Amino acid sequence: MIAVLTALAASALWGTSDFLGGLFSRGRSAVVVLGVAQAAGLVAVALVMAIWAGAFPGTAILLPSVLAGAVGLGVLALYRALAIGPMSVVAPLGALAAVVPVVVGVAGGDRLSWLQAVGIVGALVGCFLAARAPSDEPADGPGSRAGVAYALVAALLIGFGFVGLEDAADEDVLWGLGLSRAVAVAALAVAAAIVAVRGVPISRQLTPIAPLAVVGLLDTSANALFAYASTLGLLSVTSVLSSVYPVATVLLARIVLHERMVRPQVAGVVIAFAGIALLAAG
Repeated sequence: MIAVLTALAASALWGTSDFLGGLFSRGRSAVVVLGVAQAAGLVAVALVMAIWAGAFPGTAILLPSVLAGAVGLGVLALYRALAIGPMSVVAPLGALAAVVPVVVGVAGGDRLSWLQAVGIVGALVGCFLAARAPSDEPADGPGSRAGVAYALVAALLIGFGFVGLEDAADEDVLWGLGLSRAVAVAALAVAAAIVAVRGVPISRQLTPIAPLAVVGLLDTSANALFAYASTLGLLSVTSVLSSVYPVATVLLARIVLHERMVRPQVAGVVIAFAGIALLAAG
């Protein structure tokens, strides 16, 4: 039960940080938003590590930490998707990230009860239903199509990041989190150097900077909770529970941005929560 609650808390924080990150990326470069957010998260992790981290666990943690750092570029793709497409359409596609660790977990020996198997299917199907665009929004428009493409790339990268973070956490949660965050920041620095920021000058995009730092702290906290949850339960289960974060993003988009939800989306949210209940019961 602790693993379930921890994974769900990670999901809620990820959903909130993705909503805010996508919102702040409207009018700013996603690279700038995520770069500041990830840097703030890295500073927070470094402070925690300075107080509580033990000795370096060994070189076995390096490869999975580098893989987990791919989450940085995955979230960059997701922020871009949230910035150019309707959040209620592209955000739920992030649930596909759970497919990668589920496959890896089952291939690695995870044994699921029938309740957990049904719950996984329900959670993923619910997120797909929640992804359905309202009838008055052009689901086949250029922005929507590009948003879907970015969201699918994000799901793939984040899925492999889940696997890497779980493997790194098995060695040491804090060291795995810190190293993966450092890799993500380095990858974003390279991306920022390659992709020139256009339009609004960077100095103006950084103002105000505090909200961007909050996004990073939420994201880092979610990563820490997922890493801890993955050491307590099956990767295939904790990854799915953590991957229902699009439900939180969709609900925030409905409440804050007044994006309309049609009946299939509402049904999708309900089914996703039913899947969560089955996973918890299993």
